[in-house]
Amino acid sequence: MISSNPEQRVTPLELFFDLVFVFAITQVTGFISRDPTWGGLPRGLLVLGALWWAWAAYAWLTNTLKPGEGAVRLAVFGSIAAMLIVSLADPACVRR
Repeated sequence: MISSNPEQRVTPLELFFDLVFVFAITQVTGFISRDPTWGGLPRGLLVLGALWWAWAAYAWLTNTLKPGEGAVRLAVFGSIAAMLIVSLADPACVRR
């Protein structure tokens, strides 16, 4: 289906949202580097897969809805805050 508005710009909110995911990915690489074993690799890949799935779902959602409008904007900010908290979580705390 051809869009009636072929030139759609990315909003700063979407770019900030992607930046939070980039931070989360760097946290995963740090997690994998702290446990560079054959047991640590699947755990890191599992977390990376979950992040990719979440990013793909949010990317689809922001393509379907307009992220700069009212309640959708608040939902995106809530998602950003939740992903930032998840990114800051230390998996080593779970193993203690």
